[in-house]
Amino acid sequence: MELLQQKIEALRMKMEEEAERHGCFTHEKVVAISQQLDEYIVRYYVLE
Repeated sequence: MELLQQKIEALRMKMEEEAERHGCFTHEKVVAISQQLDEYIVRYYVLE
């Protein structure tokens, strides 16, 4: 569970960095990370 939380936090930070780099949250790289992050968040809540 802790490993999953760490992965979620790492992806969240990566998404924010990419959004800052590209100047928006709708850039394809940012959206791809966001979708991956969503999958991990769903897994987290299913396991909880």
